[in-house]
Amino acid sequence: MTGDLAFCPGASSLLTASTGFQNYLWSNSLTVAEITVTQPSTYSVTVTDANGCTDTDAVIVETTDISIPPQILGSSTICLGSPTTLFLSATYETYVWSDGTTAPAIVVSVPGLVSVTVSDVGGCTGEASIAVTAGSTLDPQVVQVSNDCSGLVGLGVGNGFETTFGVTGAPIKSPWLTRQERIS
Repeated sequence: MTGDLAFCPGASSLLTASTGFQNYLWSNSLTVAEITVTQPSTYSVTVTDANGCTDTDAVIVETTDISIPPQILGSSTICLGSPTTLFLSATYETYVWSDGTTAPAIVVSVPGLVSVTVSDVGGCTGEASIAVTAGSTLDPQVVQVSNDCSGLVGLGVGNGFETTFGVTGAPIKSPWLTRQERIS
């Protein structure tokens, strides 16, 4: 007997007995050389040749889910003018993203729901989705935080900013300048 012994949920498998026999009797009472099965089970076929000799063969057919369910990775937040790249936690045979992209990764520049349907080598499919949101609009307010009468002025951009830039353009990991700079 030949046929797929595992198939995806909602699919089917074609089981075929060897040819050349006079009679076929399957465990589901069908009397043909091949049957299509849609449920996991043990299937057997008894064949009878022209001399009345019989033989029986049996197989176990199972359903199988996608080998690794898809999981979308990458930043789900985009900032103005800075798209995000989303990708999957595993490799699949095929990919179809919600915008029609068929690559393993997608560049997203507009907020919204992004989904992907994948299939593995066995033909089983899986789906995943992620909501991509826009980050808050950055609106730094430069304020003077110190003035020591010598011409040195300390400036800040307020709380909520991870990195600011000093007068020299060097990044400072604080919302407030950690050194004073002469502004001319």
